[in-house]
Amino acid sequence: MFGINFRKCLGFAVLLGGFCLVVLGTSACDGRTTEATQADGTLVESGQGDGGSIEARDSGNVESGDAGPVEETQGGTCTAAWKDLLAQYNDVGTIGTCDTAEGKRIAETLMRFVSLKINNNGKEMVPCVQIQCDETHAYIVSNALPHYDFVQTTPNVLKESLQIYRIPLQPKEPASGQGDAISDIKGCQTAYQQYLTSPNQGTQTEPSQLCTQGAGVGYLKETVQGKEVTYQRLVCLGTVGFAISGVPLYGPNEATIPDPWGNPFFFTPDTAADFSAGGDLTKSAALDLCFGHTAASMHYHGLNEACFLRKTDGTPRHSYADATASWNFRASLEGSCTEESPVIGWGLDGVPIKGPCVCLERGSDGSCSKLKRARSAWVYRGLGAWGEDSREQAALGVEGKSCTALSDCCTDPQKCDFKCSYVVTEDASSPEGSVVGKRCVLLDYSWCTHHYVDRSGVDTQQANFVYMDRCNGYKGPNGYAYHVTTSFPFMVGCHRYQAEPQRGQQQGGGPNGGIPTCNATLKERCCGDGICGGPENAQNCSVDCK
Repeated sequence: MFGINFRKCLGFAVLLGGFCLVVLGTSACDGRTTEATQADGTLVESGQGDGGSIEARDSGNVESGDAGPVEETQGGTCTAAWKDLLAQYNDVGTIGTCDTAEGKRIAETLMRFVSLKINNNGKEMVPCVQIQCDETHAYIVSNALPHYDFVQTTPNVLKESLQIYRIPLQPKEPASGQGDAISDIKGCQTAYQQYLTSPNQGTQTEPSQLCTQGAGVGYLKETVQGKEVTYQRLVCLGTVGFAISGVPLYGPNEATIPDPWGNPFFFTPDTAADFSAGGDLTKSAALDLCFGHTAASMHYHGLNEACFLRKTDGTPRHSYADATASWNFRASLEGSCTEESPVIGWGLDGVPIKGPCVCLERGSDGSCSKLKRARSAWVYRGLGAWGEDSREQAALGVEGKSCTALSDCCTDPQKCDFKCSYVVTEDASSPEGSVVGKRCVLLDYSWCTHHYVDRSGVDTQQANFVYMDRCNGYKGPNGYAYHVTTSFPFMVGCHRYQAEPQRGQQQGGGPNGGIPTCNATLKERCCGDGICGGPENAQNCSVDCK
């Protein structure tokens, strides 16, 4: 691999767009004194590689071939971000073209933005995404801007937020035996009691313990078909992967406002015609119809495949309006597949994230001979599944009830913690064990209202879908990949392979990222008014909380 050795490009030199630039007239790059060293092929290139046990094929949407270097219009702030790489990772090797099979399988999937500009509420902005590799990792830089005109659904503005992702070229499974046994975790009982005691006051931390908070790496383990399997937890608030446009992907929960650790997908309309960002954006965690919104940065909680399809040259195939015009929630869960889904994102463990149409078998010519829709094996059981308190009927009595409209779940929609939304629920009368339907669902505690059911032994031969594993992944003829679903966990439920925590990332989700702070104009965030939108404490509201 031809490139730059980052460990030698120190002192007064910085990497900028693939060049080791001289600053203040002196360079420490490989001992040279004045010359700049160029990395060969800094940006996106095309190719086909063998991903081994990890799904590698990118079929059905981008023809094989060289996408060529990305024009400078894709550079912008992304190019400048490379100088920050060493500040985040001090073990970077010789960096340059992603010319190995493993590097190409990532590079060839990224979007190209040829002179693309988007409208951000009247302001013109330029999205960018770039990639380089060293011997062991791919490094992707993005300014976290969507590739379409901004659709505002939260009060947070859209702004550039430089992201550096590092993913392994050869994913490795976590060491077996480590971590917490999932069957022993009972944290959702705390959320259950909290909701019954004070529904307006959320738990201080995410209660399920199925995702992790803070800098530590957490592991989970369970027995599947007689074999112990180890997973790496997702971070509760932060990046779990990135879309092929470079925008970060977050997990299936929000922060503490407006609905503590809630499910943003429950704001999703039945059809595109029903979409509305809403009036008071501070009361909503709504997503646009590509399934993204703004907090500390633009990010996605799911991926609408139509938004991320590419032309043969790698540029976006559809505008936002065209990609979302035919959105239909029920069809996204039950509709038959006609074309195999491409890679539309990557997990931080180096596993591709593909759309919802899964290839189960391939013919001798490589074409897909058996195609089905991905169905999550997580089902909605509700918060009420975690206890039998006598107060439950009054607080959670409508949970799981069949509905056609919000009025079936709430007498006063303005003071309601429920939505009427499509979900996957258990059904003993179904041969496959689950059905799709509209139910009254609690907005709070996304991880606690959904339960994983091992479906690895279920026969779905007569169904038009196939079940995913706990992490929302499936091992097909080309290896393992995550697949997006429009039911929990939407993209990734855990890391099936080892993911290195991203350094320097911003956390948060929804209208307010992270733990709320006191705010004179939003008094519901403070302890003293008796209407806690919290959790508030003496640390984040020191004047108001005693």
